[in-house]
Amino acid sequence: MGIPSKINHNAFLPYKNKFQNNKVVICGNGPSLNEYKIIDDAIHIGCNRCIYYDKLIFDIYFYNDWLKATQNYRTDILNYKPKMCKFFGTFPASRQYGCTQEIASLGEAILYDIEGPGSCGPISTYQKDIDTYYVGDYGMSIVFVMMQFALYSGCKNIYIAGCDITNINNKNINERYFINHPNVSNYSDHPDLLLKWSKMKNFISKYYRDVNIYTINPLGLKGYFTDIFQQQ
Repeated sequence: MGIPSKINHNAFLPYKNKFQNNKVVICGNGPSLNEYKIIDDAIHIGCNRCIYYDKLIFDIYFYNDWLKATQNYRTDILNYKPKMCKFFGTFPASRQYGCTQEIASLGEAILYDIEGPGSCGPISTYQKDIDTYYVGDYGMSIVFVMMQFALYSGCKNIYIAGCDITNINNKNINERYFINHPNVSNYSDHPDLLLKWSKMKNFISKYYRDVNIYTINPLGLKGYFTDIFQQQ
């Protein structure tokens, strides 16, 4: 069971089973995103620095960590206009980390409740009914929020791109991102993050057995789902 949310009903209910007939691509910010060949007929969901991805305009955009953003980054996030909608996360257990209704209004975004970050607690599980409970991310990654959203949307074919789990221990944080590092290097797994992906895989197996998950040009997630290696 999760923590009941008063705002997630209005935020997410319009998207329940909305993409049953669509492919959905979940995009992280890792260097392999530069190698992703666009799936033209898919709904693309991006987060964070995906606003700087110049190969497409995302259909849906998620952002949570307002506290960590520089002023220029915040301005760019507020000004970004996806094709469908933007979602800004608020952490009820620790409001200073996430966005507020005022920030969401400035960015023409929809505010939603999320459990993390890990220092806030409590942290429970991923949620099937994201229109009823806080969205769970295990305090680790917004990609898990996007995965729960895509599953909730009824999509039967979900593709994961740019979720490399690479350079996570590198002190130069900018090298983790596709915009600063055109090629994947200094590859290293992050055990805690991989554990949360294992939990995601179990969550999908329990509640969404008819959903196909594909990982495009995988690194850290190689072997977790069905791997696709695009020809360059």
